[in-house]
Amino acid sequence: MYLREMHLHVPYPSNERLDIINKYMSEYNCTYEQALRMDSDRNWKGVIAKRFFLETNCIVLMFLRLLGKYKNEDTIKIVVHCVKSLKGIGGTTMGICLIEQIVDYNAFFSKNDLEKKQFTLDVIKEAISKIARDKNWDISPFEQVYKRIIELEYTNHWTWKKKLNSPNRLFTAEVYLEHEIKDIKIYIIIRNKLGDIIKRQLIISEMPDDYIYILHLGKLKWLSNNEVQLVNKYNTMHWKVQVES
Repeated sequence: MYLREMHLHVPYPSNERLDIINKYMSEYNCTYEQALRMDSDRNWKGVIAKRFFLETNCIVLMFLRLLGKYKNEDTIKIVVHCVKSLKGIGGTTMGICLIEQIVDYNAFFSKNDLEKKQFTLDVIKEAISKIARDKNWDISPFEQVYKRIIELEYTNHWTWKKKLNSPNRLFTAEVYLEHEIKDIKIYIIIRNKLGDIIKRQLIISEMPDDYIYILHLGKLKWLSNNEVQLVNKYNTMHWKVQVES
């Protein structure tokens, strides 16, 4: 197996939400279970949990991209439950390794973007250290990634696939992504034969969810000697950029 995914998740803490649950029980004359589900659906999953997932995703995906294929016996995905107190949940089932870690996710939201990236890397580092110890993994590839992320100043920018030559071979085009805390921006960059950038055009700004933005990355192709186009995976959307004459 190869480690391919990681997810930092904040589970719904029902014991911390009793005031809201009791309020819903009174307002809607419903059971505890119904009020709990209402609060979880309305105020947690799509708000706090989703925001935490999206804002940690920048460094999570940077970590996985720099790590590459890490071969191991039983883990495809790591899910880190970020909690305020441990419940003893964990283990690996069907390729998914679940681990609990004490994390102050409320403090996370008060940090600036750089601090959020540093916070996320610290969470990943601590979780991987525990997993590697339990599974007897070689920790050195992970340590190299930690150092590389710091060297790159937590900047998750990269070129998707390879540069593509124009038909007349005077230009190259590439799809360049800038993944930050709040969004991911996708550019088409055109270079001349010397490698100098002669055009850099923002074509997409999307929420930082890889399941969403990956759909935009279908195929890059030159339509002529001076016009290049990115097509999404379903061939339903097209973004064109021309070389200025």
